Amino acid sequence: MIKRYKEADSKARAGTAEALRQGEERFRLLMDEAKDSAIIILDPEGHIIDWNAGAQRLKGYRAEEILGEHFSRFYVPENVERGRPAWALERAAATGRVDDEGWRVRKDGSRFWADVVITALHDQSGKLIGFSKLVRDLTERKLAEEALLADDERLRALAETASDAIISKDVSGIITQFNPAAERIFGYAEAEILGQPITLLTPARFRAAWAADRQRFLTSGDIGSIGKTIEMTGLRKDGTEFPAELSISAWRSSAGTFFTCILRDITERKRVEAQLQQTLSLLSAALESTADGILVVDLAGKVVSHTRKFATLWRIPEGLLATRDDSKLLNFVLDQLADPEAFLRQVRELMSHPEAESQDELRFKDGRIFERNSQPHRVGDQIVGRVWSFRDVTARKRTEEALRLAKEQLDQYAHELENRVAERTASLKGTIRSLEGVLYHVAHDLRAPLRTLSGFTRLLTETQASRLDAEGRDFAERIVAAATHMDRLILDLLAYGRLGHMRPAICPVELEWSIDSVLLQMARQIAAKNTQVRVDRPLPAVRADPALLKLVLANLLQNALTYVAPRVVPRVRFRAEQRGTRVRLWVEDNGIGIDPAYRERVFRVFERLHAEGEYSGTGIGLALVATAMERMDGGAGVEPNPSGGSRFWLELERAVHE
Repeated sequence: MIKRYKEADSKARAGTAEALRQGEERFRLLMDEAKDSAIIILDPEGHIIDWNAGAQRLKGYRAEEILGEHFSRFYVPENVERGRPAWALERAAATGRVDDEGWRVRKDGSRFWADVVITALHDQSGKLIGFSKLVRDLTERKLAEEALLADDERLRALAETASDAIISKDVSGIITQFNPAAERIFGYAEAEILGQPITLLTPARFRAAWAADRQRFLTSGDIGSIGKTIEMTGLRKDGTEFPAELSISAWRSSAGTFFTCILRDITERKRVEAQLQQTLSLLSAALESTADGILVVDLAGKVVSHTRKFATLWRIPEGLLATRDDSKLLNFVLDQLADPEAFLRQVRELMSHPEAESQDELRFKDGRIFERNSQPHRVGDQIVGRVWSFRDVTARKRTEEALRLAKEQLDQYAHELENRVAERTASLKGTIRSLEGVLYHVAHDLRAPLRTLSGFTRLLTETQASRLDAEGRDFAERIVAAATHMDRLILDLLAYGRLGHMRPAICPVELEWSIDSVLLQMARQIAAKNTQVRVDRPLPAVRADPALLKLVLANLLQNALTYVAPRVVPRVRFRAEQRGTRVRLWVEDNGIGIDPAYRERVFRVFERLHAEGEYSGTGIGLALVATAMERMDGGAGVEPNPSGGSRFWLELERAVHE
């Protein structure tokens, strides 16, 4: 936060100093903000030998940083590799100029879309001496005028795609050509304007001057506005007027003399110029409203000007300012500083190096702290003095110190908290390990009597079958079934408990391999019910834990075998579909189905949707499915099967093989 504050504060101060430093060039700076105003001069090899303030603002480099560098540093790397800069210079040298649009790079690495024109420069002997690189693009107009002289067909093709209005008229002022851009600008369709007088496109108050200009050309050969670029007012079909830039050329063919007008709507440019004029008046007010105190001195160190804020910050009396005595003013300033000698050394050092810049802090006897910034004062390329700006940062420095202390305290608290969390985590891990040990011992102790109970009951039914009636055998079977069910329940609970804290080993897993492994593992149960299993192959690979995925598939298959109506042959189908970067596996059965109202409840522990004893499930299988899928960053759900039963789905990230 402090860094961002400093940067914003520094930028604001630098902008204020820059505005004052270039006092006489305010209008030039404002013009640099206008469209199509950056100019860069290159030598024949493409090295930068000069550029204007608009280029500095657009590219981000100061002149001393960029002069002598190759202009290719403005191109993005991929265009440099393709040889785009060299191509541009070759084309410009060969054709005179080249129009190029594309991404360019500023000093800070940011990119912007540039529309540039590179023009070859020659001396009087015709030798190539360099290139000019202009932001404003006049290539379209130049090419249009050249095409008019060279080839009528080329002109027509160019006129159709030009963004400027291109209008041709005969010697009588009748329109003979009206391109699409002219249709867009004036609002007339070509069919309705051809054959009409061109004065229809300008307000009535200007038509007499147009007619006189044309007549003067016909009678005396005086070209008047022909061959020049002028500003005029255009008139649209709907009666609205707009400012325009117009150039007219005359040409002759076997059919007679014709005139071609190339017109550009400059409404936006005029709007920008008006804004620039407004900005000019605001700059003066901005200097006085800034938080910086600004002082301007000449190369001899004599005070040239200052803002009222400067006098306020330094607490300079009005009477002292009125004397214009620089030595008294300096002594008054020095008396306030904690280290006046250091202040004087810095001033002398900077005044002896006019091009140097500096930024430091001044500390006062009363505890105040100022930031001091100094830059050369330039008019054009000439250094005429130095600009000093001062800002009272006492409150900010105190805030920074308070924030630093607070941060140290927070860091200490965070470190203590991390230690406590680590200790608590270690304690919890130890507790979990202890509980796991107890749980496994309890499970073992519970399963041992269950196995004994089940074993002796089976032995009883086998050895004492003749002594047991039908009811006795039924009781024995119920004892075995209950013991088996309890054993499955204990195993499921153990598995569910392990899932909560295990770390899955996620890796690419072939779905076909996992399904085939589960089918082989449960082959006896599948055969016992004559289950019909269908696997729609091929199946994609997914990212999962192989053991957990098999656990999930086994539980869904067991679910399909368990929850099926009496005397119904179970049918199970496995199929998969791609969903973006994920794979959804469907496990469809023809079982008793699940009411849509309970689609989420079935994935909870011990949620049973039927009477106990009606089906042999433990109520944990689907909870295992949901928890295991969550541990693998996947998902699970269930939908009714249109043909009866349920459609369970599993969704996992698709595995991408390298």
